[in-house]
Amino acid sequence: LNLCNLTSAEGLTFPDSIDGNIDLDSLTSAEGLTFPDSIGGDLVLRNLTSAEGLKLPNSINRDLDFRNLFSAEGLTFPNSIGGNLYLHNLDLDSLKSTKGLTLPNFIGGKLYLRDGEHTLEDLHKLMN
Repeated sequence: LNLCNLTSAEGLTFPDSIDGNIDLDSLTSAEGLTFPDSIGGDLVLRNLTSAEGLKLPNSINRDLDFRNLFSAEGLTFPNSIGGNLYLHNLDLDSLKSTKGLTLPNFIGGKLYLRDGEHTLEDLHKLMN
């Protein structure tokens, strides 16, 4: 579902299930946005700088791309991400100090942060 030119989520609703990708590359605010419980492909939110008001699906079968996210405060990640998680503007220290952050239980790929490539195990070790 290519919505890469959409800058606002106002009035946007999704079907109960999406088998492919959701590309919201230009979205700058996620306030009020609710996704289906499961996305069969990638979820691309590259221009989102804050996760405020964002309700992510329970599972994403491929990549979750937040390349410009500067704050993960209050963010609850999906339980399962089948591919990579891109958080290029955050690092391990900024995630450790984030209030209300809930980590995924599974990432099938790598975790990409500002300070390099990590595994979910790296992140869990730091957070505990």
